[in-house]
Amino acid sequence: MIISITRFDMHRNMQLMHDADVTPQRHLDMAIKPTENMAESAIPLEIALAIFSFCEIEACVDLRQVSSFWNEAFKQADEIVKHKVLGRNAVIQPGEAGSELETWTDCALVFVARLRSSKWRAIESVEQVDTPPGKKSEARILPAIQVYGRLPSDFRGLLVGCDHSKVNEELILKDKYAIDGRSLRAREIIPGRDEMGRIDSVDGHKVQVTYKDISVVLPAKMAELTNIYMNDAVIVARSGTECFLLPRVSTDFRDGQGFGYSQKYYESPEFSNRSSYISTYYQDAPQTSRTFRLADLYHKRMVDLFSTSANIDAVATFNGLVWFTKCTGKGLAYIPVFLDGTNMYYRKDRMIHGIDGRFWGDQGSKSRDAQRYTCYGTEAGAEIIDLANGTVTDIETADDASHIFAGYSNGEFGAWYFSSKMMEGLKKMLTVHTKVDPGRAEYDLSKKPEKERWWKTMKMGMTKSIS
Repeated sequence: MIISITRFDMHRNMQLMHDADVTPQRHLDMAIKPTENMAESAIPLEIALAIFSFCEIEACVDLRQVSSFWNEAFKQADEIVKHKVLGRNAVIQPGEAGSELETWTDCALVFVARLRSSKWRAIESVEQVDTPPGKKSEARILPAIQVYGRLPSDFRGLLVGCDHSKVNEELILKDKYAIDGRSLRAREIIPGRDEMGRIDSVDGHKVQVTYKDISVVLPAKMAELTNIYMNDAVIVARSGTECFLLPRVSTDFRDGQGFGYSQKYYESPEFSNRSSYISTYYQDAPQTSRTFRLADLYHKRMVDLFSTSANIDAVATFNGLVWFTKCTGKGLAYIPVFLDGTNMYYRKDRMIHGIDGRFWGDQGSKSRDAQRYTCYGTEAGAEIIDLANGTVTDIETADDASHIFAGYSNGEFGAWYFSSKMMEGLKKMLTVHTKVDPGRAEYDLSKKPEKERWWKTMKMGMTKSIS
């Protein structure tokens, strides 16, 4: 007996299919939760799940439309569908803030909808995408508020740990201290994004490394560590030309989730600072064409996507898409690229045009649920690009703005900035603190050092200058 899908389920499925246009097999010992719609089925749910396990994603999506029973069974096949989706698309993930992908079955519905849509056109290289200078995508102006002291105490920025960015949550002084704008406390950091990490122990099987206060366990062959890098998706360690990659959710290679590979000629040392899963390398020398390389965590391999000498970059991964930028002569165009294995597709009407892009840009941090955004500094302030709806926010500041803070306070999005005069004051205060109390890990720049020690330091400085 065939039973029609409920009106709610049909609405949910149609919504996912519409949103898609906008934008090894586990044993079947999982918990089974039969529902009312399954009572009239002639087969057990376990058999239905077994059938799903033998189907391709497209067949799974089609099968769920047969009846309400198969629709309910599909919803409970999340773990089965997960492996099928990741086997075809290495960057898709449910649960990103601002994405319609809530479950792995949602990911499957959107994957198939994109694959079957004529709006997604096949390409062999992003260089093929025609990007004439276009009118700037929908933008709104957001005036930034000048801060004369501390930021709001509940401020949460879009970018964390992007030390080079004009829009980072913390500002960097003297390339050695990170300042929290909410408290004006300065903490010492190790300069550079390519730091080696600290080797804590080595034995016959493993080497334990501490990187930015995080303990990472690597194979013993990585004991001669050249550098280590971490972003929201991956951890990459290098020893000469040999590399080992771990998913960010795992910090121990003994979990079996990592894999080794050989570094290519002049491969980006930080494994692409801007897009979590994409690295680039040059063919022969830095002046030749670059190849974009995908970290396929599911199949434990590096996959070459395409090579180009054009001004193209990978800037973000969000909502199951890799976002590339291409220079148009009048700023940057954002190009959404959908992956099916190594096959690539893009959608012209979802491109974002007119991005300034003259300064370094970064994707919003996962720890701030901000993956839907990319952030750029500009001469007049900053640009925030919303990948979920294709809109741009232009943050405007006064001419003397030195550092911009973009994020949320009191549940609302806003922007604040420190002037160059404010920054000079912080630098002077930091200089005084480091002279009075050298070697401390943290300083409170909101107040002067203790008076007696302050006077002694000033007196010594005056004596030296006189002599």
